[in-house]
Amino acid sequence: MAERQTARDNARKAAATTRARLRAQRAEQQRVMERLAENVMVSLATRDAEVRRCELAAGQALERLVVECGLTAAEASTWCGDLGIREVNRLRRQADADHEPAAVSS
Repeated sequence: MAERQTARDNARKAAATTRARLRAQRAEQQRVMERLAENVMVSLATRDAEVRRCELAAGQALERLVVECGLTAAEASTWCGDLGIREVNRLRRQADADHEPAAVSS
């Protein structure tokens, strides 16, 4: 009878050790996934900010081509490697919107 109890106790201890090891592995895997997900989000946010900065610069340059150089949007499009009128207008609007003061709420 004592041998049976000892065998059960040993099996319970082994099971508890296994569960603890598995919990630790899952916790570490969770930490790795959290770090990787954070890296993805930071990288994409950084990319989006850089794209916005580049598009703003392009829009400002296009605006100068139209306003200062007297080109039409179509002519500016041609000068920029057939960028496309819609893209020229989108970039110009974006550059213009970035220079408008924010509306003040009352």
